[in-house]
Amino acid sequence: GDLADVVYKKTSGHAYFIVELLNSLLRDNIIAYSPRKYRYAWDQSRIDLIQTGESVAELIASNLSSLPGEFLRVLRILSCFGIQTDIPLLTILENFEDRIISFVDEFIERGILDQAGPIIIFTHDLIQQEVYEGMPLDERHLLHLQIGQFLGELASIDASSEPESAADSITIGMNQLQLLNDQTFFVGSKMTSSLISIACEQIDSAGPDAIVDNFQSLRFSEWNFIAGQKTYWQSDFRAALYYYSKGIEFLGTECWLNDLRLCLSLHEGAVFASFALGEADHVLRYSEEVIRYVSFEDTLEVQQVLLKSLSQSGKHNECISRGVKILRQLNFDMPISPTMEVVMNSMASTENIASPFGVDEIMNLCEKVVDESAHGIVKIMDSFYISCYASASAFLPLISCEIVKYALKHGICQESTVAFASYGMFKIFFEGDYAAGKKWADVVRAVTEKHQSSSKSNRQSFEIRAHILLYITIDIWFSSPRDVSQKLLNYHLSAARMGQVDIAMISLQMGWRYLLYGGENLSIVSKSFEDRAKLIAKNSDYATKYVALDNALIAELTGQPVDQLSAIEGMLCNIEVLQAEAEIVNNTRLLHHIHANNLFLAYWRGDYVAAEKSSHLAWKYPTAKMPTIVLIYHTFYGGLIAFQLFRKLGGVDGNKRLKQGREMMVEMGRWAQNSMAVFGNKWLLLSAEHSASINENDKCKKLYEASINVAQDHGNIHELGLAYELFGNYGAAHECGVDASACFKKAYECYIQWGATAVAERVLRNHNLDLHTGGKAELQVRNSKRPR
Repeated sequence: GDLADVVYKKTSGHAYFIVELLNSLLRDNIIAYSPRKYRYAWDQSRIDLIQTGESVAELIASNLSSLPGEFLRVLRILSCFGIQTDIPLLTILENFEDRIISFVDEFIERGILDQAGPIIIFTHDLIQQEVYEGMPLDERHLLHLQIGQFLGELASIDASSEPESAADSITIGMNQLQLLNDQTFFVGSKMTSSLISIACEQIDSAGPDAIVDNFQSLRFSEWNFIAGQKTYWQSDFRAALYYYSKGIEFLGTECWLNDLRLCLSLHEGAVFASFALGEADHVLRYSEEVIRYVSFEDTLEVQQVLLKSLSQSGKHNECISRGVKILRQLNFDMPISPTMEVVMNSMASTENIASPFGVDEIMNLCEKVVDESAHGIVKIMDSFYISCYASASAFLPLISCEIVKYALKHGICQESTVAFASYGMFKIFFEGDYAAGKKWADVVRAVTEKHQSSSKSNRQSFEIRAHILLYITIDIWFSSPRDVSQKLLNYHLSAARMGQVDIAMISLQMGWRYLLYGGENLSIVSKSFEDRAKLIAKNSDYATKYVALDNALIAELTGQPVDQLSAIEGMLCNIEVLQAEAEIVNNTRLLHHIHANNLFLAYWRGDYVAAEKSSHLAWKYPTAKMPTIVLIYHTFYGGLIAFQLFRKLGGVDGNKRLKQGREMMVEMGRWAQNSMAVFGNKWLLLSAEHSASINENDKCKKLYEASINVAQDHGNIHELGLAYELFGNYGAAHECGVDASACFKKAYECYIQWGATAVAERVLRNHNLDLHTGGKAELQVRNSKRPR
């Protein structure tokens, strides 16, 4: 038992190590066969003296050191590749070390190596470690260098003759890669590696300090660049960043002086790979190097990626500041701090240039070849557009206008579509020109459709962003929220497939919100909340905050809140906490949404005073008038609140509330001209409330009935319930022949059908409804004429 314990502790139960340890104990006569006992016996006192510090590795090392020199050299070569290699690579290495495969067979027999299919592996990582670390450091570096050079030359990384420059070497080398280089090998800890990658890893293990020849350092830097390119295009961004960074190391501390073009290529590769990995610090570090040492024109591609990285990291102010600085260097007239006058002048000048162009004329511009520099400038502007949008920056309309003007002058590239959608949004926002907004939405669709038909390519990120923008700011004036929701959810899937995670999460959050606002059954919406919330919380801090607001609204309507802290892992979903955090960083967009959401919560709770207060707070922010679904419902509920508080409280603020309600009613009427299906019942209900407020009793009754009919025609079950409830309130307050009880029962039924259990119970409680009595529940409104 004691011997077994010691052997197990020393060998971890590994068969090869057990055999080696027992053999060593036999050699030292600690264990010996006893003829008298007819079995092996051991000296327990000597067993007890075996120190626990004596490792299996030391045992293996002592045994391996006794191997013949040629045996040990082969093991050392194999150890340079890590724990494993494979037969195809060993076949190649036969030309580097004669009879290497026959030695491998011998090691397999000895139990030092094992074979699984084509893979040759050390039977224990401690064996590989002892062989590798048993080499003197200089010898180890030299062996790595020799192996790397052999494989690199075999892969034809270099040109056949000495290149005139590093850039020529890269081009020629890439053109001369042999078919062998497309083969993959099972080497080290990786699943597969190319011959270029293996060669570079060997050279990199030797390190720049092992190279004394400047030409060799330059050569190995080029090799790493080629390996970085290959792995980058294979989407192995971690490996690509490794090779690019190693290539920079081989150029030394004066890398920008040694070969500017190669150094730039390596840094650009490192920037792109870091961005793909989401490592913003590395993007900034490598980008700053490029910006410091290279001419401004040659930095634009890197600066574009840096702007995107800053935007994705939530560093919107820094992103905008850098982006505006770049545009100034490109001779765009960008103010330090845009005023409304500057913005409106920019809108006017853009209109003067764009007005002669219809959709067909703009499509003709798509035939114009956009030169690379013009394309790059549009990409720069597009790169910090999201930061402008997320922070509600005054630069947003300026950037949109500049891209539109630039595209109409120099030709239209696909990246222009985001600005076209944005310009259409601002035509609605600043001028209330919905026809112009729709025109630019049509332009976006036509340009992207043309691009897809001509290139046969999948959707691009800019196309997804452009369409999402036009869905949530333009299409909402012509299509129902549920239709827009379906489009957003479809684009969520497209963005996710492309790896555009932020866009995918925003599309998912917005699609979910539109279902909620559009009257989708709340039990369905609520059931889908947890899975979607977890996905969003994992991938987008930005979208997570808005999910928390929507969840609070569902909780208020249903009376059955989702467990926020379990659904949104690590995210404090308390609205007060969100508000405090937003106030600290002056996140005006989020603050506006918080106050608007508080308005919705208070309205459905029946607390109209609190709702009015939240409404006033929300209107203070510049984003409040942005053409979004929040504006639509803020206007709708805000008008209802104004009329109801006017009738309930009167007083010195009464006329003011009546005026505010009337203004919101008129605005909703303008929107109804775009789509009665979306806005008709809202406008009619606001009109009914206005008539009730000024005692136009005959008119208001017809308006309530008309609102009910339109809501019913278009399946707006939530607003149908609201119309019945307000009609019931009117009937209860006036002797006008309206069966208030029947209206409240209809409202109750609609709210239940919607899934708003808490709202239905409030109606039941406030009006003491007896659902078991007949009454006039068969309320007839269908044949009422709708006012014009």
